[in-house]
Amino acid sequence: MHSELVSDLNINWTSPQGVYSVTGWMRNAFNNQYKTAVNVQTVNALNVANGTAFDSVATVPTDPRTYGVAVNVRW
Repeated sequence: MHSELVSDLNINWTSPQGVYSVTGWMRNAFNNQYKTAVNVQTVNALNVANGTAFDSVATVPTDPRTYGVAVNVRW
């Protein structure tokens, strides 16, 4: 069994009166990418007889590092 660690970060600042706030976020902070699923398409007897059991095999990776900032004003 193989395990993976994915870290997310958030930081928030709010003005003393609560009117303004700024939030920064980062998902997958260390850009740790790995396969989350394997999709196998079309398994049939004809393909197996010809030596090709699958029409296609595709893996689904995790999302890469993403980040952003949100600025809010309340009135």
